[in-house]
Amino acid sequence: MNPKHCFACTVIGLLALIGCTESPSTVKPNSNSSQAKVEELAPELKTKIQTALAKLSDADRPLAQAQKFCPVQKGLLGTMGKPDRIEIEGQPVFLCCWGCADDARADPKKTLHQVALFKKEK
Repeated sequence: MNPKHCFACTVIGLLALIGCTESPSTVKPNSNSSQAKVEELAPELKTKIQTALAKLSDADRPLAQAQKFCPVQKGLLGTMGKPDRIEIEGQPVFLCCWGCADDARADPKKTLHQVALFKKEK
């Protein structure tokens, strides 16, 4: 096989794997006082999150804000850009990126349970 072809395939493969491998945020849910930690985010990150959430529809924005975290990666929604919305058993679920959709759908009950827990956090 041509060395240039091998290199190109390797690069493409790595890019395909990147998806959600970057940590969406350093704030994780279910830690002691996660809301307080969200408030302590760097201003640049808070602005990035607000900008990303502002791209959602008026109906979706409050739902994503209530959920706060991706049920797959468990990082803050909006840190990787506009959250993706999927429907699971008729309920909206917001994800940090499209790469989490298959994992979220793989175990719908677990995903919906995680979303419910996030919404309970204050």
